[in-house]
Amino acid sequence: MRQRGLRVPEDTAVAGSNNTGLARILSTLLTSVGYPIRESGEHARRFVYTLIVGDAAPAESRTFVPELFIRRST
Repeated sequence: MRQRGLRVPEDTAVAGSNNTGLARILSTLLTSVGYPIRESGEHARRFVYTLIVGDAAPAESRTFVPELFIRRST
C-alpha cells in the first residue's frame, strides 16, 4: 500500500487474523482477531478421536470466542 501512496489507516483500514507476533511489530501495528488456536486444536483432536474409536463418549460441543486486538491499522 505504501508503494501505491496509500496511508494506513488514513486512506484504508487493514485487519488481520490469528494475532501473530508480526501484528505487534509492523511499522503500523495491525488490528487483528485472535483465536484460541491451542484450545480449538485440542478440542478438534478429541472430536476426531471419538469418531475413529467410535465407542468413546462424543466430544462436547464448544464455542470458541475470538478476541479483537484493536491497533493502529483501523
